[in-house]
Amino acid sequence: MKRLSFFIAAGLSLFASLYAAPAQALSLRTFVSGLGSDANNWRACYAVPDFAFAITQTAPSGEIYALDPAGYGPVTIDKAISIISAVLGAGITVPSSGTGITINAGVNDTISIRGLTIEGGGSASYGIKFNTGKSLTVEDCVIRHFSGLATAALAFLPNANSSLLVSNTLVADNGVHGISVVPNRFGTRHSRVQSRRDEQQRYGAGIYVSGTLSTGTVQVIASDSVAAGSVYGFWANSSAGHASVTFELVRCVAAHNTNAFWRTFRRCGSRRRS
Repeated sequence: MKRLSFFIAAGLSLFASLYAAPAQALSLRTFVSGLGSDANNWRACYAVPDFAFAITQTAPSGEIYALDPAGYGPVTIDKAISIISAVLGAGITVPSSGTGITINAGVNDTISIRGLTIEGGGSASYGIKFNTGKSLTVEDCVIRHFSGLATAALAFLPNANSSLLVSNTLVADNGVHGISVVPNRFGTRHSRVQSRRDEQQRYGAGIYVSGTLSTGTVQVIASDSVAAGSVYGFWANSSAGHASVTFELVRCVAAHNTNAFWRTFRRCGSRRRS
Protein backbone atom coordinates (compact mmCIF):
# COMPACT_ATOMS: atom_id res chain seq x y z
CA MET A 1 0.00 0.00 0.00
CA LYS A 2 2.83 2.39 0.85
CA ARG A 3 4.55 1.61 -2.45
CA LEU A 4 1.26 2.20 -4.36
CA SER A 5 0.78 5.55 -2.58
CA PHE A 6 4.33 6.52 -3.52
CA PHE A 7 3.71 5.78 -7.21
CA ILE A 8 0.41 7.70 -7.19
CA ALA A 9 2.08 10.70 -5.55
CA ALA A 10 4.97 10.58 -8.00
CA GLY A 11 2.58 10.37 -10.93
CA LEU A 12 0.55 13.34 -9.73
CA SER A 13 3.74 15.33 -9.25
CA LEU A 14 4.92 14.49 -12.78
CA PHE A 15 1.52 15.40 -14.24
CA ALA A 16 1.57 18.73 -12.41
CA SER A 17 5.03 19.57 -13.68
CA LEU A 18 4.11 18.70 -17.27
CA TYR A 19 0.93 20.76 -17.01
CA ALA A 20 2.78 23.74 -15.58
CA ALA A 21 5.61 23.70 -18.14
CA PRO A 22 3.65 25.28 -21.04
CA ALA A 23 2.51 28.13 -18.77
CA GLN A 24 6.13 29.05 -18.20
CA ALA A 25 7.30 28.65 -21.81
CA LEU A 26 7.81 31.69 -24.01
CA SER A 27 6.39 31.85 -27.51
CA LEU A 28 8.23 33.02 -30.63
CA ARG A 29 5.03 34.75 -31.77
CA THR A 30 2.54 36.59 -29.56
CA PHE A 31 -0.38 38.92 -30.24
CA VAL A 32 -1.91 42.09 -28.80
CA SER A 33 -5.47 43.28 -29.29
CA GLY A 34 -7.78 45.91 -27.87
CA LEU A 35 -9.99 42.98 -26.86
CA GLY A 36 -7.14 40.96 -25.36
CA SER A 37 -6.83 39.77 -21.76
CA ASP A 38 -3.88 39.27 -19.40
CA ALA A 39 -5.44 35.91 -18.54
CA ASN A 40 -4.36 34.61 -21.94
CA ASN A 41 -0.67 34.83 -20.85
CA TRP A 42 1.30 32.07 -22.57
CA ARG A 43 -1.37 30.94 -25.04
CA ALA A 44 -0.12 32.18 -28.41
CA CYS A 45 -3.49 31.62 -30.08
CA TYR A 46 -5.02 34.37 -27.92
CA ALA A 47 -4.12 38.06 -27.58
CA VAL A 48 -3.06 40.13 -24.58
CA PRO A 49 -3.97 43.83 -24.20
CA ASP A 50 -0.60 45.61 -24.18
CA PHE A 51 3.01 45.43 -25.35
CA ALA A 52 4.44 45.48 -21.82
CA PHE A 53 2.77 42.17 -20.95
CA ALA A 54 3.29 40.66 -24.40
CA ILE A 55 7.05 41.10 -24.23
CA THR A 56 7.21 39.08 -21.02
CA GLN A 57 5.56 36.20 -22.88
CA THR A 58 7.72 36.43 -26.01
CA ALA A 59 10.98 34.55 -26.49
CA PRO A 60 14.18 36.33 -27.56
CA SER A 61 14.18 36.96 -31.34
CA GLY A 62 10.40 36.53 -31.30
CA GLU A 63 7.64 38.70 -32.77
CA ILE A 64 4.72 40.64 -31.27
CA TYR A 65 1.83 41.33 -33.69
CA ALA A 66 -0.82 44.03 -33.23
CA LEU A 67 -4.14 42.67 -34.51
CA ASP A 68 -6.33 45.77 -34.51
CA PRO A 69 -6.18 49.60 -34.23
CA ALA A 70 -5.78 50.22 -30.51
CA GLY A 71 -3.37 51.82 -28.05
CA TYR A 72 -1.05 49.23 -26.53
CA GLY A 73 0.86 51.27 -23.95
CA PRO A 74 4.57 52.03 -23.45
CA VAL A 75 7.07 49.19 -23.40
CA THR A 76 10.70 48.61 -22.41
CA ILE A 77 12.54 46.22 -24.73
CA ASP A 78 15.35 44.23 -23.11
CA LYS A 79 15.98 41.55 -25.75
CA ALA A 80 16.01 40.93 -29.49
CA ILE A 81 12.43 41.31 -30.69
CA SER A 82 10.16 42.60 -33.47
CA ILE A 83 6.96 44.58 -32.86
CA ILE A 84 4.80 44.57 -35.99
CA SER A 85 1.44 46.01 -37.03
CA ALA A 86 -0.19 45.56 -40.41
CA VAL A 87 -3.31 47.54 -39.43
CA LEU A 88 -3.71 51.31 -39.53
CA GLY A 89 -3.91 53.01 -36.14
CA ALA A 90 -2.20 50.43 -33.95
CA GLY A 91 0.33 51.99 -31.63
CA ILE A 92 1.16 53.76 -28.41
CA THR A 93 -0.18 56.89 -26.72
CA VAL A 94 2.61 58.12 -24.46
CA PRO A 95 1.84 59.80 -21.10
CA SER A 96 3.16 63.25 -20.24
CA SER A 97 6.98 63.34 -19.88
CA GLY A 98 7.07 59.66 -20.75
CA THR A 99 8.67 57.46 -23.42
CA GLY A 100 6.79 55.21 -25.83
CA ILE A 101 9.44 52.56 -26.50
CA THR A 102 12.61 52.33 -24.41
CA ILE A 103 15.31 49.99 -25.71
CA ASN A 104 17.75 48.57 -23.15
CA ALA A 105 18.77 45.42 -25.00
CA GLY A 106 21.95 43.33 -25.11
CA VAL A 107 24.96 44.16 -27.26
CA ASN A 108 24.03 41.47 -29.80
CA ASP A 109 20.27 42.12 -29.85
CA THR A 110 18.51 43.38 -32.99
CA ILE A 111 15.23 45.29 -32.63
CA SER A 112 12.59 45.94 -35.29
CA ILE A 113 9.56 48.26 -35.06
CA ARG A 114 7.11 48.30 -37.99
CA GLY A 115 3.78 49.92 -38.73
CA LEU A 116 3.13 51.72 -35.41
CA THR A 117 1.72 55.17 -34.68
CA ILE A 118 3.43 56.62 -31.60
CA GLU A 119 1.55 59.65 -30.25
CA GLY A 120 3.09 62.09 -27.75
CA GLY A 121 0.01 64.22 -27.11
CA GLY A 122 2.12 67.39 -27.07
CA SER A 123 3.71 66.68 -23.68
CA ALA A 124 5.61 63.36 -23.87
CA SER A 125 9.42 63.28 -24.14
CA TYR A 126 10.40 60.45 -26.50
CA GLY A 127 8.60 58.27 -28.99
CA ILE A 128 11.48 55.79 -29.25
CA LYS A 129 14.60 55.99 -27.09
CA PHE A 130 17.45 53.60 -27.94
CA ASN A 131 20.06 53.17 -25.20
CA THR A 132 21.65 49.76 -25.81
CA GLY A 133 21.49 47.05 -28.45
CA LYS A 134 23.17 45.99 -31.68
CA SER A 135 20.71 47.59 -34.09
CA LEU A 136 17.29 49.19 -34.45
CA THR A 137 15.10 49.20 -37.57
CA VAL A 138 12.03 51.49 -37.74
CA GLU A 139 9.76 51.05 -40.77
CA ASP A 140 6.40 52.47 -41.88
CA CYS A 141 5.81 54.33 -38.61
CA VAL A 142 4.35 57.69 -37.54
CA ILE A 143 5.98 59.45 -34.55
CA ARG A 144 4.44 62.81 -33.65
CA HIS A 145 3.58 65.46 -31.07
CA PHE A 146 6.57 65.12 -28.74
CA SER A 147 7.73 68.32 -27.04
CA GLY A 148 9.72 69.78 -24.16
CA LEU A 149 13.38 70.38 -23.38
CA ALA A 150 16.13 68.00 -24.62
CA THR A 151 13.69 65.63 -26.30
CA ALA A 152 13.40 63.91 -29.65
CA ALA A 153 10.71 61.92 -31.34
CA LEU A 154 13.32 59.24 -32.03
CA ALA A 155 16.48 59.38 -29.91
CA PHE A 156 19.37 57.08 -30.85
CA LEU A 157 21.77 57.21 -27.89
CA PRO A 158 23.96 54.08 -28.09
CA ASN A 159 26.80 53.42 -25.65
CA ALA A 160 28.45 50.78 -27.87
CA ASN A 161 28.82 50.03 -31.59
CA SER A 162 25.28 50.21 -32.96
CA SER A 163 23.29 50.94 -36.11
CA LEU A 164 19.92 52.54 -36.91
CA LEU A 165 17.79 52.26 -40.05
CA VAL A 166 14.67 54.42 -40.42
CA SER A 167 12.55 53.84 -43.53
CA ASN A 168 9.21 55.20 -44.82
CA THR A 169 8.53 56.97 -41.54
CA LEU A 170 6.80 60.31 -40.79
CA VAL A 171 8.17 62.27 -37.83
CA ALA A 172 6.01 65.38 -37.39
CA ASP A 173 4.98 68.26 -35.10
CA ASN A 174 7.61 67.72 -32.44
CA GLY A 175 9.11 70.29 -30.06
CA VAL A 176 12.86 69.83 -30.46
CA HIS A 177 14.42 67.25 -32.81
CA GLY A 178 12.79 64.70 -35.08
CA ILE A 179 15.60 62.13 -35.17
CA SER A 180 18.47 62.72 -32.74
CA VAL A 181 21.69 60.67 -33.08
CA VAL A 182 23.97 61.19 -30.05
CA PRO A 183 26.28 58.29 -29.10
CA ASN A 184 26.94 58.85 -25.43
CA ARG A 185 30.00 56.96 -24.30
CA PHE A 186 33.70 57.71 -24.71
CA GLY A 187 35.97 55.07 -26.18
CA THR A 188 36.20 53.76 -29.71
CA ARG A 189 32.53 53.65 -30.69
CA HIS A 190 31.12 53.46 -34.18
CA SER A 191 27.52 54.30 -35.05
CA ARG A 192 25.86 53.97 -38.45
CA VAL A 193 22.51 55.55 -39.27
CA GLN A 194 20.46 55.38 -42.48
CA SER A 195 17.30 57.35 -43.16
CA ARG A 196 15.37 56.30 -46.27
CA ARG A 197 12.23 57.88 -47.73
CA ASP A 198 11.42 59.65 -44.49
CA GLU A 199 9.75 62.98 -43.72
CA GLN A 200 10.47 65.21 -40.74
CA GLN A 201 8.34 68.29 -40.07
CA ARG A 202 8.35 71.25 -37.67
CA TYR A 203 10.89 71.09 -34.88
CA GLY A 204 14.43 72.14 -33.87
CA ALA A 205 16.17 69.88 -36.41
CA GLY A 206 14.85 67.28 -38.78
CA ILE A 207 17.88 65.07 -38.16
CA TYR A 208 20.39 66.11 -35.50
CA VAL A 209 23.75 64.30 -35.29
CA SER A 210 26.31 64.95 -32.54
CA GLY A 211 29.68 63.42 -31.71
CA THR A 212 30.35 65.60 -28.66
CA LEU A 213 29.56 62.89 -26.11
CA SER A 214 31.69 60.13 -27.64
CA THR A 215 34.78 59.24 -29.65
CA GLY A 216 35.14 57.03 -32.69
CA THR A 217 32.93 57.66 -35.71
CA VAL A 218 29.32 58.58 -36.41
CA GLN A 219 28.20 57.97 -39.98
CA VAL A 220 24.77 59.09 -41.20
CA ILE A 221 23.22 58.70 -44.65
CA ALA A 222 19.84 60.25 -45.44
CA SER A 223 18.36 59.38 -48.83
CA ASP A 224 15.11 60.50 -50.46
CA SER A 225 14.16 62.24 -47.21
CA VAL A 226 12.40 65.55 -46.50
CA ALA A 227 13.04 68.01 -43.64
CA ALA A 228 10.56 70.89 -43.58
CA GLY A 229 9.47 73.73 -41.33
CA SER A 230 12.34 73.38 -38.84
CA VAL A 231 15.03 75.67 -37.47
CA TYR A 232 17.61 73.27 -38.97
CA GLY A 233 16.76 70.79 -41.68
CA PHE A 234 19.88 68.66 -41.14
CA TRP A 235 22.38 69.47 -38.36
CA ALA A 236 25.83 67.90 -37.74
CA ASN A 237 27.78 68.75 -34.58
CA SER A 238 31.10 67.70 -33.05
CA SER A 239 34.36 69.12 -31.68
CA ALA A 240 38.09 68.39 -31.48
CA GLY A 241 38.89 65.25 -29.50
CA HIS A 242 35.41 63.85 -29.96
CA ALA A 243 33.77 61.59 -32.53
CA SER A 244 34.22 62.26 -36.22
CA VAL A 245 30.81 62.92 -37.81
CA THR A 246 30.01 62.27 -41.48
CA PHE A 247 26.56 63.26 -42.74
CA GLU A 248 25.72 62.34 -46.34
CA LEU A 249 22.54 63.56 -48.07
CA VAL A 250 21.33 61.77 -51.19
CA ARG A 251 18.32 63.16 -53.11
CA CYS A 252 17.01 64.95 -50.01
CA VAL A 253 14.81 68.04 -49.71
CA ALA A 254 15.16 70.75 -47.04
CA ALA A 255 12.28 73.23 -47.40
CA HIS A 256 10.98 76.13 -45.32
CA ASN A 257 13.68 75.79 -42.67
CA THR A 258 15.63 78.65 -41.10
CA ASN A 259 18.79 76.73 -42.09
CA ALA A 260 18.71 73.89 -44.60
CA PHE A 261 21.98 72.31 -43.42
CA TRP A 262 23.99 73.38 -40.36
CA ARG A 263 27.45 72.26 -39.33
CA THR A 264 29.00 73.29 -35.99
CA PHE A 265 32.54 72.90 -34.66
CA ARG A 266 35.24 70.77 -36.23
CA ARG A 267 35.52 67.08 -37.14
CA CYS A 268 32.28 67.26 -39.09
CA GLY A 269 32.12 66.25 -42.72
CA SER A 270 29.21 66.60 -45.10
CA ARG A 271 28.48 65.39 -48.61
CA ARG A 272 25.50 66.11 -50.78
CA ARG A 273 24.56 64.08 -53.83
CA SER A 274 21.72 64.89 -56.21
